[in-house]
Amino acid sequence: MDTFHPQTNGQKEVVKITRVLLQEYCGKHPKLWDEHLHYIQQAYNHVKHSSTQVSPFEVCLGYFPKVSFGFHLW
Repeated sequence: MDTFHPQTNGQKEVVKITRVLLQEYCGKHPKLWDEHLHYIQQAYNHVKHSSTQVSPFEVCLGYFPKVSFGFHLW
């Protein structure tokens, strides 16, 4: 019996996005993924999501924090 769980689908989507970002970011050195995970976390948390129209940082903190290091969002 299949049951619809939207919260599970959202979690799977986050994992999928994280995996793709890590593959792209660490493509030349895949064994060093854990050293770069914090960059992926910062990038993901700064992107505004279509469902909420705000970033995860804005949802949790109530404001959009400044970026402390340089990275480019797509």
